[in-house]
Amino acid sequence: MKYFIVPLSFLVLALGGCTKLRSPQPDRPLPPFPEFTETSGGEREAAEAAGPWWLVFGDPALQALIDQGLSQNLTVRQQWARLEQSQALAEQARAGRFPQVRATGNLGWTRSVGAFGSSTGQNASVSLPVSYELDVFARAARTHQAASLEAEATREDVDAMALTMSAQIAEAWYDVVNTRARELLLQQQSELDATYLELVTLRFREGLASSVDVHQQRLQAARSASQMELTELQRELFEQQLALLLGRTRGELSLPEGATLPELGAAPRTGVSGDLIERRPDVRAAQRRVEASDRRIAAAVAARMPSIRLNVTPGYSWNRNEFGEDSPIGGGEARVSSGFTLSAGASIDIPIFDGFAGRSAVRAQESGQQLLIEAFHQVILQALFEVESAIRQEHHQGRNLELLRTQATIADETLESAQARFRAGLSDYLPVLGALQARHALRLQLQDAERQVVSSRIQLHRALGGPWTAERPEPSQLRENEEGDES
Repeated sequence: MKYFIVPLSFLVLALGGCTKLRSPQPDRPLPPFPEFTETSGGEREAAEAAGPWWLVFGDPALQALIDQGLSQNLTVRQQWARLEQSQALAEQARAGRFPQVRATGNLGWTRSVGAFGSSTGQNASVSLPVSYELDVFARAARTHQAASLEAEATREDVDAMALTMSAQIAEAWYDVVNTRARELLLQQQSELDATYLELVTLRFREGLASSVDVHQQRLQAARSASQMELTELQRELFEQQLALLLGRTRGELSLPEGATLPELGAAPRTGVSGDLIERRPDVRAAQRRVEASDRRIAAAVAARMPSIRLNVTPGYSWNRNEFGEDSPIGGGEARVSSGFTLSAGASIDIPIFDGFAGRSAVRAQESGQQLLIEAFHQVILQALFEVESAIRQEHHQGRNLELLRTQATIADETLESAQARFRAGLSDYLPVLGALQARHALRLQLQDAERQVVSSRIQLHRALGGPWTAERPEPSQLRENEEGDES
């Protein structure tokens, strides 16, 4: 058999050399990554955590919620299923690089009656066909590499989804914490409004205040009660959103009481923009898909080349023929034949004209690669935008928080001065009411500003990506754990 394969291989190589197609180039360079200066605009103190990003907040409740969400969130579980599917497709693509072995068997019985007598026959055979396509132009190898890179990209998608989901859970949890704090503030304001209403009413009865002052204070108390209702509604909606992220209903949600917004430490180091290609899983996923498209182009080019297939079929056959009494050969005598068989051969397939289907396939893959390259650039720009936006938001939100604290101090002093003048009879109740409303509003704004600073830090961590050190169970492990819980 080797005497046929050698000249056949030379023929394929000669035909391949005569074609005008370019050779597959699986290792083309990726598009250049844009170089930018320090994204933070200056030096920032490092605050890297030894584990996932949310550990820097030092919030056990947040850690428990995120751990639960990453294992139970339905969107994350769907992404795990996609990963398992892509890994299976990669295994399927790898099969083309190995010999294909099958086992066949045949068992038969025949009876024939003719002018020269009758005969009966039995036969049985088994064979083991083996076929293998010589991957001369690496078509199967490139197809397998493309599928493997797609599986790697899907794994990066899982990390990107987990990173996004952890940030969404953190946002939803601190929204609940913030609305609880707002409810506490509004309750304190309602108690204070009730105290002032009682005081104004008493002064009205003594002729020291007008009925307008009483009505204005009643309106202020009613306004605080209305805000309390809306804040309670917001808390319930945030709890529903958090339950959805955890893959549960609000009735199944159990949240700890007494939680507060975290004290923020030093901001994480942003580094240079080129670091995002190593830190962000969505950028790495886009890069893997560009590499996979390059392998698919090489496979499409190789598909236009000649192909060689080798076939070897070892087997065993058994035959038994028995002639009837009316046979001129002589009846009653059975003839049995058996033995091992072996057949081997090689075939060549040379594309001559396919209606330009092969050329169109190559062009389609090249266009697909250009599409992925543009998407890669878009992902990079989006990552840079998110990092820079988070940095600027944290900076300005921090400055706003400082200014609001200054305003809150001034509002407290103004209210004390207005109260003193009102008690001394030097002014009516209107300045007191205005100062009271200003202090109520500033306290709520101050609470929301603290929440916005925390949100900016969460978004900065999400935008930076960073080393993902959380232990994530594989899809098979998730199913095993569920089956163990059910049993």
